[in-house]
Amino acid sequence: ECVEGGSLKGWIQAGKVRTLAQMLDIAIQVAWGLGYAHEQGLVHQDVKPANVLMTPEGTAKVTDFGLVGAKGYTQAYASPEQTMGGQLDARSDIWSWGVSVFEMFRGQPPCPEGGHTAADAFIEHLYKGPPDEAIPEVPDGVSNLLQRCFQDNPDDRPADMEEVARE
Repeated sequence: ECVEGGSLKGWIQAGKVRTLAQMLDIAIQVAWGLGYAHEQGLVHQDVKPANVLMTPEGTAKVTDFGLVGAKGYTQAYASPEQTMGGQLDARSDIWSWGVSVFEMFRGQPPCPEGGHTAADAFIEHLYKGPPDEAIPEVPDGVSNLLQRCFQDNPDDRPADMEEVARE
């Protein structure tokens, strides 16, 4: 499928993702896409804005399942269990989804040194606010959800992407 809108990463960098409604819509669409993959028994392992393609109308499409089963990932979005070479399941993608949503609220990658620092970077973001005043603050409900996504123990994260999308 040809998706002509570019990547979510490009949209974030270009300042095309600026309203809370748009951020939540994209976050939910990505959660639905990942949820479908998980139902098929696939763990993406490299969830990040560069792997979400956008149609010009704003429909998000999760792409690049090439790493499934290959133990590959991008450090800046990796869950703790990925960086430690642990057993991966859908909850690892939940962590990476959270980092991707956090990136929309920062307007830039939040954890260049590694996704495992997302919990600390997110708490700091809540105290300091977005680096660009045009970006909305993180609402309490989203903040609570992201803090759950950033739990070191996968058992403490949301159970699945359906729960994530619902919240």
